[in-house]
Amino acid sequence: QATDLFLRDRQSGTTSLISRRHDGNGAANGESRAAHLTPDGRFVVFASSATDLIAAGLPPIGEGRRRLIYRLDRQSGETRLINVNRPAVPGHPFATNDLVNLSRDLLPLQISADGQRVLFQVDHGRDVSLIDTNLAEPELGSVLLWHAGTGITDVMSGRYQTIPPEANTTPR
Repeated sequence: QATDLFLRDRQSGTTSLISRRHDGNGAANGESRAAHLTPDGRFVVFASSATDLIAAGLPPIGEGRRRLIYRLDRQSGETRLINVNRPAVPGHPFATNDLVNLSRDLLPLQISADGQRVLFQVDHGRDVSLIDTNLAEPELGSVLLWHAGTGITDVMSGRYQTIPPEANTTPR
């Protein structure tokens, strides 16, 4: 059962689906929540467990839950994954992979007035099937700042940590 996000324009009397599939054919396949808008309403940032919000897609959710953050540009119609850009162990084959699969939920906290920066937090919840012990993840409670122009995410508080191999077998 999916929870969708809608935006109601009270002046025009129209309602639009925010959490829509990348091809525009209906609602996404997962829960979406925690939306924030820019003052002009152009950009909407939200958390979602859906795997079909962007064309590249994401691997299906495992036994746990995992919400990533997306930014919708209502003017262009583009939905963009906000990436954690977690560092990889030197020599890891996915060191430059743009679509990382963080095992923890992310929660948007704020979007800048121009929609070019998004502040978000590493939230509870963990999908142990997505843990990669070769990659580092931001620790629980870390606050990160994503920049649209560069795609770079800075750690504002907290740190990255490697996940020990035994974490793959024990849900937290």
